Amino acid sequence: MMRNVGIKVLPRSYRALMACLVLPCFAPNALAYVGFWEEFEAYNSTWDGQGIVELATSGCIVSSTANNEWTVAFGGGNERDYRLQIASPFTLNNGSFSLPVGLTVTDLHGSGTQTLQANQYSSALTYNHYCATQGHNAELTMTINQADLYAVPAGTYTASFSLMAQRIGGGGGSDSASDTLGATLVIPQLIQVSGIDNINMGNYDGLSASVNQNEPYCIYTNAGDYTVTPSSTVGSSAGSYALSAGADQVEYTVRVSNTSDASNGTLLDNGETSQALSANQSAPLSPSCSGSDNAAVYVEILGSELQAKPAGTYTGTLTLQVAPI
Repeated sequence: MMRNVGIKVLPRSYRALMACLVLPCFAPNALAYVGFWEEFEAYNSTWDGQGIVELATSGCIVSSTANNEWTVAFGGGNERDYRLQIASPFTLNNGSFSLPVGLTVTDLHGSGTQTLQANQYSSALTYNHYCATQGHNAELTMTINQADLYAVPAGTYTASFSLMAQRIGGGGGSDSASDTLGATLVIPQLIQVSGIDNINMGNYDGLSASVNQNEPYCIYTNAGDYTVTPSSTVGSSAGSYALSAGADQVEYTVRVSNTSDASNGTLLDNGETSQALSANQSAPLSPSCSGSDNAAVYVEILGSELQAKPAGTYTGTLTLQVAPI
């Protein structure tokens, strides 16, 4: 620390006396210290697609009326409580998309956990030990709700939080100190199918040109686009799908769509992958498609195929594999 020094030249007979009287009077109260002795390590994580995100990092904040950070950290006495503030916004960002976060501070040697509000100081936190010998005294925890994680597109979300520690109580010198806390969270591409039921084709009346069934469902993805690959037991024709009753088979066709009606959707062979389809969702994204189906599969069996087969109940399994792009 640098201080301006002034000197007044006195008559020789007074100089020694003033040196003894003046200097000790100002030195004890001239300095005080608050600061980040050990900085908080940056948050850095990748979400696994399940549950909330809760990340913690700890550090040591010193606060005293002692004369410098080394004295305080190693046991200089004159400890003072302090308080902590983090500036807004409480968000991680990726371009125009923001992910809200919650922040708490835990006093590891005193007053428990407090929920922080942007641009507002916490209640008093206790500095009652020495950073250099007794470890960290504060823990900052960042929490992100699952619903908020699902609501934004995949990508890397970052922030640099501005921290401010302020000493509580008397003393000269600096009564506050600042630092930054970085955060990086990667949200991977996710996809989920829900709301799809078994397809019951009913009974064939022997006359109709075909029997068919449209099955709508919900596709959630934070990647924007996706593909669909249908597959099942292969019929006698290349690329066909088949239902079975014993040794007998009935072939059928499959169409897919990114709307709730696939009757005019894309016709796909067994094992064929569709071109890119849009999930037709905009942020905030919803795993339940906000209660409105955004995809469908359409199954059809020609009457001529059914008329050529023995009576019976024909069953099979159709698998739809979806993948984000």
